[in-house]
Amino acid sequence: MLQAKIDSSPQSLKASWIINSGASCNMCAHYDWFHHYSPLVNPMDIVLSNDSTIQATSVSHISVHMYTKGKFSPTVLQDILHMPELHGNLLSVSHFAKHGSEMQFVREGCSILNQHKQVACKGDLCRSLYIMQITTISTSESAHIAVLNSFPTKGEDPPEAVLIADNSGLKVTINTWHQHLSHLNTDNVICMAQKGMI
Repeated sequence: MLQAKIDSSPQSLKASWIINSGASCNMCAHYDWFHHYSPLVNPMDIVLSNDSTIQATSVSHISVHMYTKGKFSPTVLQDILHMPELHGNLLSVSHFAKHGSEMQFVREGCSILNQHKQVACKGDLCRSLYIMQITTISTSESAHIAVLNSFPTKGEDPPEAVLIADNSGLKVTINTWHQHLSHLNTDNVICMAQKGMI
């Protein structure tokens, strides 16, 4: 059996997904991993194990590849809180359980089982942490979407959450954006482009 050795250095842990029985929600520190960003109207205070609090600023989803059956398969992690001050990424056992998944912890590894009792993802025990075999899909591989309460008026700068849409430097046609935005009227697509939103 060929198995990659997991690097548990502090820098590596920041890019890892750790399964955590004490976490009440799925949490991520990386703003650039979110493909659909929905800022919270009222940021949430989350209490950490040392009784300190940090804020969750948004909730959304992240596209990942999960390792199972000898290969990585694409999936989407739902209901992820963005917590800029968090020093890692946590998957909540209770969140998965509430949604019909199960966790199996055996010796040096663990598995997330889906609602059909099939292994959806595997993880390894490393320095007392269960680190899941998950890689995040780069945001440069997909379009970014921001949910806004109102459209910026002429001369007004778009909010920071929208500006990430222009991080790749790639130029695409209006028709491409028209298709990616659920066939939004092309005049609206042009208006969004003029405001720097796409």
